Amino acid sequence: MKIQKIMSLLKKSKRIYLAYKDGRQWIGDGAAFYAIHNLPELDEDIILAMLDVPEDKRISYTVETIDWLPFFDEDYSREPAEQVGDTLYTHYGRTLQAFSFGDGFVYMIDIKYLKPIEIDFFGYGTAFVCKSENGEATIVIRDGLVSLAVVKPIRIGAEFIEEIKSLASKLNSEKGKDL
Repeated sequence: MKIQKIMSLLKKSKRIYLAYKDGRQWIGDGAAFYAIHNLPELDEDIILAMLDVPEDKRISYTVETIDWLPFFDEDYSREPAEQVGDTLYTHYGRTLQAFSFGDGFVYMIDIKYLKPIEIDFFGYGTAFVCKSENGEATIVIRDGLVSLAVVKPIRIGAEFIEEIKSLASKLNSEKGKDL
């Protein structure tokens, strides 16, 4: 886990959430949370000092302690995920990595949220989709048995996938023709 990469994400978003669960600290920007190890208990002053935010700029940051993390809820089911190849996708300026699950959907994760983890999904790294009763999904990323991160995915449905396939087919048939 690269703490500097996490801090970089937090500094850019200016939203910082802390959670304490089962004796572990978690920090994130609301879209992703990371397990923090070997650091003292964090609070607003410590985090903003770690981010090197000057006193006069601290007002523009939101730092909150929350008492929940989605994947710890008892009503979540867990399904293993598969990384969909090494292909990265660009969507509205974000670079996305695709994961598939047994529910017929492809979930996209902004790779900026994967960079602090530095995990090999073809080795011991695994991702799980956790779904609440209302169908809200969260991706839990683990190294072996240890949860490292929780990321809210961008869910892409089957219709969008069919549109992409159609576009790819059209582009393949146009290869070699002047556009």
